[in-house]
Amino acid sequence: MAYETGIGASHLTFGSLFRIFFWNSLSFWMLFGTLMAFLSLAGMDTVSWNGQPVHGVGGFITGLLISLIAGGIFSALGAVLSALIVKLVGRFLPLGNLRSSKQSFSNVSTVFSDDN
Repeated sequence: MAYETGIGASHLTFGSLFRIFFWNSLSFWMLFGTLMAFLSLAGMDTVSWNGQPVHGVGGFITGLLISLIAGGIFSALGAVLSALIVKLVGRFLPLGNLRSSKQSFSNVSTVFSDDN
């Protein structure tokens, strides 16, 4: 059975949805950038600037800055689109009214049988 919170798309503002999507996406990009920065610190070709790989401490700092800037841009664009989609879908399809249904699975064997 699903847990019912009573919170629907109409109860959340566009700004709240934007912040939820933005910070979740930015945290992913920062984790990914930190991984690439540590790999660059170890000597791998994971961070490049102007087509040249950057290694060592310079690669670590560059990897973190690139992930912060690019992640911020991608997160902002994705958060705007995601929040718009949730608000528009919430306006036409009241997501707060969806309920989990209890369905009997007693006839599953007849549905998936090969006795046709």
